[in-house]
Amino acid sequence: MKKVIIFILLVSSSSFAQEENTKTKFATFGLDLGVNRSNLAFGSDQDGSGTITNGLGYRLGIISNFRLSPKFSLSPKAELSFNASRISQSTVEYKVNPVNLEGMLHVKYKLFKSKFTPYVIVGPNIRIPLSTPNPDYIPVKNDIAIDAGIGLDIPLRNIKLSPELRYSFGLVSNVSSPTFGPLNYHNLSIVLAFSGK
Repeated sequence: MKKVIIFILLVSSSSFAQEENTKTKFATFGLDLGVNRSNLAFGSDQDGSGTITNGLGYRLGIISNFRLSPKFSLSPKAELSFNASRISQSTVEYKVNPVNLEGMLHVKYKLFKSKFTPYVIVGPNIRIPLSTPNPDYIPVKNDIAIDAGIGLDIPLRNIKLSPELRYSFGLVSNVSSPTFGPLNYHNLSIVLAFSGK
C-alpha cells in the first residue's frame, strides 16, 4: 500500500511540475453571467392545455475548470437561472420555472490551439427549482438536462474571457398534472465567463 501511495505522489508531483513549466494551471475558477431564452414545450404525447409563452431571462454563476490534458478538461458550473416561461389558460397566466439553481458538469474539448482557442462542451445539467409556492406558479420538480455548446477562450492580460453559446435539452417532464399535462423545459443561453488563466 505504501508503494502505491508513493507512486501516486510521484506521478502527481511530476504532473504538477509539468503544469508549472508550461505555465498552465491545473485548476482555474471564475464567474459568468448571461442571458437565456426559455423554450418550454408540452410533452410529445399530447398537445397540452393552454398557451405557452417563452421569453428572455438572465443567469449568473460560478465556474471552474480542471485540466485533464492539453485538449480535455472538466468544467463544473453552478448558476442561478431566472426564466420567463408562462402558460395562459383562459384569462389566467401562470409562471413556470421562474428561478432555478443549475448544477452542470461539462466536458470541454479544445478544437485547436491558437491565440483564440475555440472549444465545444457537453454534459449533464441538474436543475433545482427555487421558487416559493405561489398561486401564480405551476409547481415543478427537479429536472435533468443535457447541455451542448460552443465557446471561445480569449486570453487577456490577467484573465481569460470566454463567450459561450449553449443549448440545454430537458430530458424529463418537470411537471405532470392533469391540468397542464407533461412539460419539458429547454433553454438557449449566451454566457460570458471570466476566469483565471
